[in-house]
Amino acid sequence: YSMAAGLCDQAVSLDKQSYLANYYKGRAYHKQGDFFHAFEGYKEAIRLKPDFGFAYFQRASLFLSVRLRSFGCEDLKIADSLHVAGAHEALLEYCR
Repeated sequence: YSMAAGLCDQAVSLDKQSYLANYYKGRAYHKQGDFFHAFEGYKEAIRLKPDFGFAYFQRASLFLSVRLRSFGCEDLKIADSLHVAGAHEALLEYCR
């Protein structure tokens, strides 16, 4: 995943307004366990496209993995409202 993260960094540097490049940057860093850079990628993807539910869903996963349950549950609620597959089930499982 380090090669993927590097390629995503390049893509973002070429087009800072690409919500998808930022999202995939977040995914690549998330898979490496680099939560700071993953968060930054997801946050920027959401800023650029606030209705991009997959970024909320993945950021929720990140938050839940580091025991920031309240933040994760908020993002899951948003992802669910945007009809992201699996968000409703995750909301029921982690946010009762």
